[in-house]
Amino acid sequence: MILPSIGGSSGSSGSAQGILVLYHEPLVRGGTYLGSFDSLDSWHHTIEAFGGFDSAEFNISAPEMELWDWFENGIGRHIMAIDDGGETIWEGFVNEIAISVGGYAVTKGPLLNIGNAVAINFSTFDFGFTPPIPGIRKFIDAVPHEESQRRYGIVYKLLSAVGISDANALQLLETYLEENHEPENSASFSFSDTGTSLTVYCRGYFHWLQYPYNNVSPGFTNIGDKIRDILSNDPNGIISTDFSNVAPNTAVVPFWEISEQEAKEAIRGYVIQGDVSNQRYIFGIYEERKAHYGPVPDFISYKFKLRDASRQVFDLSDNLVPPWRIRPGRWIQFTDFMLGSIPSITRLREDPRNLFIETVEFTAPNIFNLSGGKVTKFEQKLAKLGLSGVAA
Repeated sequence: MILPSIGGSSGSSGSAQGILVLYHEPLVRGGTYLGSFDSLDSWHHTIEAFGGFDSAEFNISAPEMELWDWFENGIGRHIMAIDDGGETIWEGFVNEIAISVGGYAVTKGPLLNIGNAVAINFSTFDFGFTPPIPGIRKFIDAVPHEESQRRYGIVYKLLSAVGISDANALQLLETYLEENHEPENSASFSFSDTGTSLTVYCRGYFHWLQYPYNNVSPGFTNIGDKIRDILSNDPNGIISTDFSNVAPNTAVVPFWEISEQEAKEAIRGYVIQGDVSNQRYIFGIYEERKAHYGPVPDFISYKFKLRDASRQVFDLSDNLVPPWRIRPGRWIQFTDFMLGSIPSITRLREDPRNLFIETVEFTAPNIFNLSGGKVTKFEQKLAKLGLSGVAA
């Protein structure tokens, strides 16, 4: 259940002053530091309780040669935004770039739409029947485009086809690989627009977890170790192997996994199960590409007064929390909601003053929106039973 968003602002919107954006070569090419922007035309980001750093976009003004360089070479660059206190606001990679000059607008990307390690599931016709019917399922393992992989990292795609021969399946795979190993360009022209602008669209490294995960080991393991194993299979070596923030959830699951599903979807399936007592867990990729996995906290982290004209968020020690430092997966209490009408309630989820933050949206310099949801055990139970699609 998605509840209404709340938002706050302590002033008018404007440029993203106070945010420093550092940019580097793509991590798959070494991540060498290239430069920074200490003044942006705009900055917007989202952070999710499941996934962590999700998306960000910013506009920059620069000499045309610098804009051309960004358009030509910016895809895949590592991006880190920090505030004036040195705290990381957001971290991810450039997924898409849009440039507009004199009304001619060109977009390059998204990076994650390419495929440079392409496999195919298919079936041939069984001519033992009249008419012939699709026969035994077959699989051609991923064929690489090595130059694309060196430039962008390994981006896996799985194709599917029915009723084709082995030769045609391979031809289909190779054609797809040839046409999709580079980010595509799309363009439009508007006669009335004469300005110049560059917009950079970024995604968090959680979205890089689209490699297939399989494990043929017999027996059982616990969910904490299972998630560590999934992350350790990252073919690009982007996700940190420092799992100190991955809680040791001891709920038992099978070790084997032969579904060819993406790593992030495999993780989603295990995270939603919670623990043995059906306590909800959350997962995200945050600073330094480190995974954070653990139970939903049982305490309030933030508080907010609805009638406070400053629209500011504080922690429980009355310290101001800048809106760009608010994180999802935590509880916020609206302390003056129905003031004097609500009795003391010890369970966080039952107190209407409390909101569990699922999504944080921040727009520089000081506008934020928080979206929350009901913390429920029903989905955990369904996941443990291997069920879906149950409704009431």
